[in-house]
Amino acid sequence: MSNHNRNELAANTIDGVYVCENAASRNECESGEVLQDMDFYDALSDCPDGATLYGNVSDELAQRIEEEYGIR
Repeated sequence: MSNHNRNELAANTIDGVYVCENAASRNECESGEVLQDMDFYDALSDCPDGATLYGNVSDELAQRIEEEYGIR
């Protein structure tokens, strides 16, 4: 049986993908949203310079992101 934990991540063109605790409150000042699962994954390939994406993804998707992009 798989474990269904959630992972809060952020990404930008300078730092790459990284763990970000409490992404929702960090993103309030940027008036953006926290992307869920595939919305976050799909946005990674189009992350604009100077922007930070925030996401909440499953363990399975976090593993896929780590394999493809790395997570620091």
